[in-house]
Amino acid sequence: MSQPPSGAERHYSAQELAEVLRRAQRAENAGASPAAAQAVGAAAGMSRAELLETAREVGFDEQKVTLALVEYEEDRRLTQAAGELRQISYRRFSSHLIVAVLVNSLLAATGVWAGSPLWLVVIMIVWGALLLSHLRGVVFPDPDRLRERARSRLAQQRLKQSSREFGQALSHGAAKLLSATAKKIDKHAERI
Repeated sequence: MSQPPSGAERHYSAQELAEVLRRAQRAENAGASPAAAQAVGAAAGMSRAELLETAREVGFDEQKVTLALVEYEEDRRLTQAAGELRQISYRRFSSHLIVAVLVNSLLAATGVWAGSPLWLVVIMIVWGALLLSHLRGVVFPDPDRLRERARSRLAQQRLKQSSREFGQALSHGAAKLLSATAKKIDKHAERI
């Protein structure tokens, strides 16, 4: 996931601003005019704070714009995770296809296909059917299942990130605790 570096605030393009404001406007049931949404959306490169301030100035409810911004960011992350999952599916299928072609080539080169034993033909037909099924799943994935897998992938990534942060905080805290304990022991040792 491409997140801005820590401390750097993300800036939204004109298209992204228009999408966020469209969502906020839909949530407000057209409480603000479309011209106001276009006026805010025309300015590209706004930060979150600038977007909220400008939207408030032209008549949008700040809470609804914030909610629309959160929805937009979540949808963007889901779309990115779904794209990553599709790339993984393409790689797996290409690996599967390469193995199938190599096995068939080796069998043809060694002359096993010349004898055409029935068990080999059955195995290759089943393998071909599995390969076609795999291709169908890669080219035409189930959108609901893909979205659910993307949610699961995002949750796993968040869990890994939070466990990393927890581990760092724990080791940092343990180091401070050990340092403070060592100082107290040294202080008591000097008294004795």
